[in-house]
Amino acid sequence: MKNTSLEKQVTELKSVLMSYLEARLDLGKAVLLEKMSKIGTFFLTIMSFVIVIASFLLLLAFAFSYWYGNTHGSVHVGFLISAGFYVLVGIILFVFRKPLFSNSIIQNLGKVLFDKESEGEL
Repeated sequence: MKNTSLEKQVTELKSVLMSYLEARLDLGKAVLLEKMSKIGTFFLTIMSFVIVIASFLLLLAFAFSYWYGNTHGSVHVGFLISAGFYVLVGIILFVFRKPLFSNSIIQNLGKVLFDKESEGEL
């Protein structure tokens, strides 16, 4: 009689333990989904911002080149000046890439990944 009671308790314990593990797994999936969506939103926002700024700079370069061409008589020199400006900006961005981009991206991703408020009790 005691043996069946013990078997019943072990079976019930196993069932409760499996339910608990499934709930913890579901919680982990939910936290992972939240963090991945925040990271995706962060990168989508950054890419949208970069596209808008790049388009603005491209149109500004065209406007300058044609203005320079109308003012000084040679459009191709205006385009060369614009290209030189882009090369200079590219070199500056390459030299200062760590303090400008890497550190801020690492900090923002660290805030998303290690946010203790959204994790619950993992």
